[in-house]
Amino acid sequence: MCSDMKTLLTTWLTMCFLFSTGYPTRAQGLIGAPIKIIHNPNVPQPPYPYPENNARLLFSVPKNSDAHDMIDIGYSISADGNMHDLHLNRSSGVDEFDFDCLTALLGSLPYPRSLPASQTKDIHFSLACGDSGTTKNDLLRLKNQKVRQRFRKIKVFSSDKFFLLNTIPVDVYIRYPALLTVDQLINQKNLIAISKSWFDSRNEPTFDEISSNHQFREYFDHWSNFFVAHSSTTKEEVEEFSRKLVTDYPLMFIPAPQQRNPNPRTN
Repeated sequence: MCSDMKTLLTTWLTMCFLFSTGYPTRAQGLIGAPIKIIHNPNVPQPPYPYPENNARLLFSVPKNSDAHDMIDIGYSISADGNMHDLHLNRSSGVDEFDFDCLTALLGSLPYPRSLPASQTKDIHFSLACGDSGTTKNDLLRLKNQKVRQRFRKIKVFSSDKFFLLNTIPVDVYIRYPALLTVDQLINQKNLIAISKSWFDSRNEPTFDEISSNHQFREYFDHWSNFFVAHSSTTKEEVEEFSRKLVTDYPLMFIPAPQQRNPNPRTN
C-alpha cells in the first residue's frame, strides 16, 4: 500500500473514532467535555486527552427539568490554558440551562498548560439533560436545582428575568477536597441573581452577548487567578474572596430586582 493510501486510511480511522466518541446520548447524561480534534490530516496526531476540568464540570451544572435537548458549546483552549472563541452550536432550548453550562465552563478555568505555544484545540462541551441515575454527582446537581428553586420563590427572582449564579463555584468541592461540605456549598447564601436586562435591556440576552461581556468574563478571570495562586486554601479565604468579588461588581449582582446596569461594557 502506497504511503498516500496509508495516510488517508489512518486519517479516516482516526476521524471515525473521534466522531463516534465525541457526543453523548441522552441516556448517558452529563459526561463533561468530549474532545473533537481538528488538525492537518497529513500530520499524524494522537487524540488530545480529556482535560482535568472534566471531573469538576460534572458537579457544576444543576439539573433542569425544563431542558430536554442536548446543548453543545464550542470553544478553543490556548497554550496558556485560557478559553477563547466561545460559541453556542446547539441550545438546550432553555436559557437558564444554557447559562448554567456557560458559567460551569468559565468556572472550570484554567485548563492545564499542556499545549505548544502555537496551537489551540477545538473542544465541544455537550450536555444531555435527561436523567442519568442516582450517582453522587447526580444527587449534588439535583440538590443544587432544588435550592435554586426555593431561592427564586423566596427572593422573587423569576427565571424569565433573572439568572442565578453560585458565588463560590461549585467545582471548589473538587478543587479543594474536604474544604467545604455539600451543605456549605449548595445553599441559598451562596446564590446571587443577575438580571437578564443587565446583558440586554429587553430581557432577551443571547449567548454571544453573555459570553463576550467584559465584566462578566472578568469576574471569572478573578476566580481563575485565585485558583492558580492557591494550590491549597482555607474555607475562610475562599469565603472572604467570594464576598469581596461580589462587592467589586455592584451593578452586575443585584440585591434587589430593580438595580441593574442597562449599558454593560462588552469586548
